[in-house]
Amino acid sequence: MDIDVVKESNSEIELKIRKTNKYTLPNLITKTLLEDGSVEFAACNVDHPLGDEAVLYVKTKGSKSARSAVIDAIEKIKKDSAEFVKKVQAL
Repeated sequence: MDIDVVKESNSEIELKIRKTNKYTLPNLITKTLLEDGSVEFAACNVDHPLGDEAVLYVKTKGSKSARSAVIDAIEKIKKDSAEFVKKVQAL
């Protein structure tokens, strides 16, 4: 997976994500970002269905940096995934 910062300010970040499933991971991150009360807007755009890149755009309300919001979302996904694995293993 390759990630490039297209543009960034304290309250906004635009990331280009390549060489990964362009729908699954970016959409999961977007959904998780939208659960964060400090996030004003989060979206994922796929330019072409046959391409291998997605663009993730995040804007916060200013109480948290956009980069921190993305990191927090990924940490939440990791925690939720670990909990899911434990529950499946316990079945």
